[in-house]
Amino acid sequence: SACFHPAQPAVIALGRGPCGFVGRLHPKWEAELKIKTPILFFEASLDRILELAKQDRKFSAVSKFPKVLRDFSLILPQNLSVDKIIQTVQKLGRPLVEQVQVVDTYAGEKIGADKLSVSIALILGDPNRTLEESEVDLLSQKMLSGLEKELGVTLRLQ
Repeated sequence: SACFHPAQPAVIALGRGPCGFVGRLHPKWEAELKIKTPILFFEASLDRILELAKQDRKFSAVSKFPKVLRDFSLILPQNLSVDKIIQTVQKLGRPLVEQVQVVDTYAGEKIGADKLSVSIALILGDPNRTLEESEVDLLSQKMLSGLEKELGVTLRLQ
């Protein structure tokens, strides 16, 4: 949406689809309205939330095998959606990527005027076995090279 900051929108997911959006107000609107502090806002579909609340829930057992945590700090074009990064990581890391979460964002002189630094945390796992360090390293390289080829995203080295 044009209301959101281009690098700070997120979809609120519930069940198998979106039920709303959350994000920071676009800097253009902050300037036009003379707002000095960042404004965060959200929109949620109460009908969708209530519909899902009525459904039966399914639970699964906790895995016997340990999860692997990996963090990456990425440099991306400022106009690229963080949501696109998450979708691409999930696609490239299938089926071992269980969760992708944005940990931090930074924009400033150290990375360039048209760039954004985004740190993400990944949880990797397999329900049937313990992941080997070598396969996690290979998967990490696959995801990083795929992000660079598909979206022009690179690993932040500093």
